Amino acid sequence: MWQHPLALGALDFIAEHGGCANAVGQAGLEKFDRWLRDRKVRFLKRTLDRIYCWARDAAQGDQMAPSILRVWLELLEDWKPKTKQIAALEVSEASLLVKTPYLLLRSHPGISVVSAAELAGETGPIEHYASSKSITGRGGIFPGRYQSDEVDRSGNLSRLLVRRTICSGAARRAS
Repeated sequence: MWQHPLALGALDFIAEHGGCANAVGQAGLEKFDRWLRDRKVRFLKRTLDRIYCWARDAAQGDQMAPSILRVWLELLEDWKPKTKQIAALEVSEASLLVKTPYLLLRSHPGISVVSAAELAGETGPIEHYASSKSITGRGGIFPGRYQSDEVDRSGNLSRLLVRRTICSGAARRAS
């Protein structure tokens, strides 16, 4: 919703016309349509009809609507520049990410530029890893495996804690 121009336009219209969802229904479809067109918001007519029908059937606003509206407008005005800053930072990170093999992470659903760049920053140059198992080992997780005689089963990931105790000569002599 926050990245769709029509949704943001509808929120702005509601904010300017009383702060309640039924403001769209009270204003009328033509006024809502004209208001969006004046602000160069692109939309499909059937989508606008759906919003209008929903708003026309919406419940009356709360008595606290003016107070809530004031806070909501402040948060909305705070959100807009921060969204632009985040987009600029993502473009900056993407320009660095495209120079690395970690760009391939973006081909997986759910991996954003930020996630891929964070992994790249944490793991360092990919050339330092012989295989994917080396990367998971760095994360502290290892494939579970049970081997005994002729039994060889692979299981889920498990945590392997390697505890090394570095003892000075004095500590060893004291024990």
